[in-house]
Amino acid sequence: MRIMIVDESSDMRTMLRHMLAGLCDDIVECSSGEEAIALYVHRQPDLVLCEISLPGVDGIEALKSVLRSDRGVRWIFVTEEDDPSCRTDALAAGAEAYFLKEDMIALQDYLMRMPSPLQF
Repeated sequence: MRIMIVDESSDMRTMLRHMLAGLCDDIVECSSGEEAIALYVHRQPDLVLCEISLPGVDGIEALKSVLRSDRGVRWIFVTEEDDPSCRTDALAAGAEAYFLKEDMIALQDYLMRMPSPLQF
């Protein structure tokens, strides 16, 4: 499984990478929406874990852009945005799920229940 982590914070990318280490074939990291869009085309990850608030192109716009070329993208938001309207907008844009960064256990539980689940 190839996973893309998109977050402006290198600390958050590192934490997610460590959480996923040994559980997938390839992890690519991006710090912006523009970078995620460009790398998605070349790397074709099986799953994207993305922050909504990103410099330049935000996570929702990055998702919409990727969806134009890959309707089957699996995109999960992992964000600090604890706003019901952000959650609604993210899911309406095509996100598979939405998790707050403060609740990583819920994210791990979700990943374990996915088709082709990751093992923690």
